[in-house]
Amino acid sequence: MIDQFTDDYIECAFWCGVAEEDNEDLGNELAPETLEEMKAECARFQEENSNLLRAYTYHHEQYAGHDFWLTRNGHGTGFWDRDAGFIGKVLSKRAEAYGPAFLYVGDDGLVYLEEG
Repeated sequence: MIDQFTDDYIECAFWCGVAEEDNEDLGNELAPETLEEMKAECARFQEENSNLLRAYTYHHEQYAGHDFWLTRNGHGTGFWDRDAGFIGKVLSKRAEAYGPAFLYVGDDGLVYLEEG
């Protein structure tokens, strides 16, 4: 089972694009290990930041998972860009600490996560 935060995180990752976009017929399914890794990272981020996320999601619930993906990858929006003040700044720093992550299509047609 996937919680809403993780589902939104994964949705945003796909929305931002998968490398090798010339293979449009591939890459619709996450490799099992990729799904588990994404679930684990989202669970850890939520656990480490539960109080901050509780305050943040009071006004921005639909964006929390998206903002984790966007912020950790340095996109033009994210936690820092939602008028969340100090909470947004702290969540941004903590998301950035995870470093960038990218999705790519493997030779088997499944989507994998590359970090770093």
